[in-house]
Amino acid sequence: AFFKRLLLGFRPMPDWMATFASLQPRRLVCGYCTKWRPQTCLLPFKLDTKGPWFVEFEYVSAKAPNGTPGIGVVDAASLAMTADCEDQVKRVSQDLCCRLDCDLSKQSNGRFAISLSPYDGSLFAMWSQGETCNCARLNWEPVCNEQSRWNNPLHCGFLLKNQTLTFFRRSEGRWHSGETVCKNLPAHVSPCMFMSSYVGYTLIRFVRLWNTPPEVCPGCDAAFHGFASPFESRP
Repeated sequence: AFFKRLLLGFRPMPDWMATFASLQPRRLVCGYCTKWRPQTCLLPFKLDTKGPWFVEFEYVSAKAPNGTPGIGVVDAASLAMTADCEDQVKRVSQDLCCRLDCDLSKQSNGRFAISLSPYDGSLFAMWSQGETCNCARLNWEPVCNEQSRWNNPLHCGFLLKNQTLTFFRRSEGRWHSGETVCKNLPAHVSPCMFMSSYVGYTLIRFVRLWNTPPEVCPGCDAAFHGFASPFESRP
């Protein structure tokens, strides 16, 4: 109901129209800035984590000396018409996305949220009722240098299935998965883009929602599983 109200500025909207509008491809962020404001940009729909659902993004980061933005999810129930979200609805832009002025994967005030930086597999998570950010890194080799003047678009995404979360990335024309990073997700989550302390150019675009995961190389996908660094609390 919250996202349905968001789509047309609180005017009535048929369910079929709200679903169609919310699932259209859209840019979550695009441009260059020397001081991006911290933000979480929520796509205007939520997903049942029983799935299966695969959310695909197109991703670019360049001229970035201080890390990269992330993609991921946040607990949808904890966002439903909270005071923070009410304030932000008044500033919804033409992309129909709700924007919060903080990176919920690093500062969530008791909400569950997790983000992935797809270039190198870095993970940031705030567990429910947690007070500090937890960091980890998937067993993925870096595929791009975010400090370069330009990088070609990278396709990435995540799979929700049986209340688990697994990130994917397409490298050299093939999709591969990573370790399952969450095995007891909330009942519903909202797909997001996360950003904090970012400097540089970025383009993050929601491409589409699938009901099946992409095909991976049967003989080599297992090489990308596991963690290069397990989750640890960040001071």
